[in-house]
Amino acid sequence: MGWNPISVGLLPHGYGNKFPAFLTWRGAVDLDIIDLMRPLFDKGLRPEALSDVLLEMHSKTYTRHYINYERKLELQNGIDISA
Repeated sequence: MGWNPISVGLLPHGYGNKFPAFLTWRGAVDLDIIDLMRPLFDKGLRPEALSDVLLEMHSKTYTRHYINYERKLELQNGIDISA
């Protein structure tokens, strides 16, 4: 991912606040995740636990999408891949 610290500031007026991520030198963090971090950490959730939860959520979403993709291929090609 390309990153430039000035890029969000160069967006037209009002669009910088709508940018969906906080950019760092290592990558980006979704603003919805940042909004979750403080209340969860205040309640005692450790950063490692949040990382594990996010990884699990990502893995489940990926798996669901992949299964849907396989089903679409199955319907498209008339092949039964479950056999």
